[in-house]
Amino acid sequence: HGTGKEHEVKKAFRADFEGAGTLQNLIGERFGFTSFVLQSPAYPTVKDYVDLRTKILKHGAGQLENRIELSNHQAKGGKTSLRALSVAKSPSMVCAKAHLESELLHFQKSDHYTFRAWYLIESGMPYTIADIKSSWIEGTPGLRLRFEDTGSPSLELKWADKPVYRQNLGRPYSPPRGKWFHVVIHLKLSEKEDGVNELWIDGQQLIRSKGRNLPLAGALYNHLEVGVTATHGPAVVLVDDVEVGSTPPSFSQTQ
Repeated sequence: HGTGKEHEVKKAFRADFEGAGTLQNLIGERFGFTSFVLQSPAYPTVKDYVDLRTKILKHGAGQLENRIELSNHQAKGGKTSLRALSVAKSPSMVCAKAHLESELLHFQKSDHYTFRAWYLIESGMPYTIADIKSSWIEGTPGLRLRFEDTGSPSLELKWADKPVYRQNLGRPYSPPRGKWFHVVIHLKLSEKEDGVNELWIDGQQLIRSKGRNLPLAGALYNHLEVGVTATHGPAVVLVDDVEVGSTPPSFSQTQ
């Protein structure tokens, strides 16, 4: 950010968090993350958490309340995972956040978008944990994986009337605490009802629904978020082996 240097945007992204060492090292070309958000009662507004991010990146300031750190205590692959910790939101806030971002993606109408990652919920229950968005549209609309109050997963297009695609396959599901689980999201992007929305967790397909998953026909999804992308109560989430691609999973019925 702010260097004036051009960066290639892609339909692929990978992060295993090995060798980063610090949050500051994750931001940049080597690991592909471009920013992070730590929104909490102490830093509730955009200006507040942007100022905090600047202090952390430029001056090595500590993280207060919400944190993003690299953990060597629990990892799915290798020795290191990402640990995102968020306190509860205040009554005046919509949500709290503790997540990493990358704005180096490029997905548009008719593209296939496939997201894979391992997650471990250490405590609490986050509201959303994985988002693909368009930073070129006001409000940064996009598609996100969320958990209902019951823990049941759903996919929501955060735009206009906010269509939601709830679990419609498999046994009732709620993510476990303290145990790694594998998430696969597959979308065929469309602003119309012919879009495809699919979710697998630990190899079990839980959602397969047709419907809108792109805000506008000309929208570009360039903005990935992973971690505690939104929460109402306190939550601690570990993330490992994140992968984004443009090929449908082999087990998807949509090619």
